[in-house]
Amino acid sequence: MIVAIGSLNIDHVYQVAAMARVGETVSCARYDLFSGGKGLNQALAAARAGAQVALVGCIGQDGQWLTALLAAENVNVAHVHTRDVPTGHAIIQVSREGENSILIYGGANQSLTLEQLETSFAAFAQPSYALLQNETNLVPEAIRMAKRRGIPVALNPVPINATVLRDYPLQDVSLLFVNEIEGEMLTGQREPEAVLAALEVRWPETDVILTLGAAGAQGRVGGEVFAVPGRAVDVVDTTAAGDTFIGYCLAGLDQGQTPQEAVQTANRAAALSVTRQGAAPSIPRRQEVRNDRSA
Repeated sequence: MIVAIGSLNIDHVYQVAAMARVGETVSCARYDLFSGGKGLNQALAAARAGAQVALVGCIGQDGQWLTALLAAENVNVAHVHTRDVPTGHAIIQVSREGENSILIYGGANQSLTLEQLETSFAAFAQPSYALLQNETNLVPEAIRMAKRRGIPVALNPVPINATVLRDYPLQDVSLLFVNEIEGEMLTGQREPEAVLAALEVRWPETDVILTLGAAGAQGRVGGEVFAVPGRAVDVVDTTAAGDTFIGYCLAGLDQGQTPQEAVQTANRAAALSVTRQGAAPSIPRRQEVRNDRSA
């Protein structure tokens, strides 16, 4: 069982020729409305990978369809509470090359309470992981709460703020997921090996998986360092690639895969996700990943 504490968003996605620059107004070729939010995406990815998953979070009255979507995918949403504020949402530009630029409004995602967290943790018998991101309030408190209960914490600190993260109890995090940009912000290093080495010096008890986009991923888990190469695909939209990777990776670890096996599976799933539009809708199902034989 994986317990995700995270965001649920309504994504407004605009297809553009190129990202709008400061002071520039651009026309969009297409508009779509999708479910999203890193908490929702990662929980959904883990569920589609075959794991038992519960999501703890908050929505507004306008977000009821998000919990219906998750429930239909066998995600436990009993601990998603409805607040009297709008559901969080994202404004997403997607370029012709499939790259994205995202503006996030927190909304209900910033209304978690300590009581809600306590009740949620008490409801599940020793989850394999508590999975957190950085799109809700009370992230440090949730890390400490999980640590006190002996629950391993997996953290994806996005959107990243290196100054704020210095006040987070990262020594209590069991597994840290970062991409190359986030790794550089935390360490000042650019080369993957240097990023992993610097993170080991700073948080020696924390395992790290570093995602590198098309170049694959590298990890330092349990003292073992490994690399998984990227996969060549035709990119349509990268919006949920990282979330797909994380959900599949944790599901693999929950199901007894080795870290390298879990990363390999996660890499295949993320590669499939970028060939499709949207966030949650782009996340592949386990059988699709198993059947994928692309290079």
